[in-house]
Amino acid sequence: MPEALNTLVAVVGTLVGVYVGHQFQRRSEERSSRRAALADLAAAVMEQRRSQYDRWLRRTEDPEGAPYLSAREDSYRTRSAAQQAFYRARLLVQDEPLLLLAQGAITATAQIHKATDRHAFDAASSAAEQSLDRFLAAAARYVHR
Repeated sequence: MPEALNTLVAVVGTLVGVYVGHQFQRRSEERSSRRAALADLAAAVMEQRRSQYDRWLRRTEDPEGAPYLSAREDSYRTRSAAQQAFYRARLLVQDEPLLLLAQGAITATAQIHKATDRHAFDAASSAAEQSLDRFLAAAARYVHR
């Protein structure tokens, strides 16, 4: 009987160890996926901002020219990419205030090309940068908790 009990304890211990190990691995993978989604979102917003700068600058040069039309198309593509990255993060991250900051960064960035002069462009650029910085600060707190 003691050998059977020892065997049973060994089997149960092994099963508990496998289960606990699996749970740690699953949590680690989920955390890694959330971190990657937030990093990809920040990168997409940065690319969106670059395209908004280009769109505004090309419009000031020649609002009917091919470079402006190309920059405008690129701005649509990068905004769409930022929205896609946002949706991915939304599926993985259950933190509504963080997601609101992310959406705010996308929205603020999309306003850059609407600036009517250099002063308005600088103000919109600064607002977009600050909005992204607020998102990044909150995202860093989220992934390190």
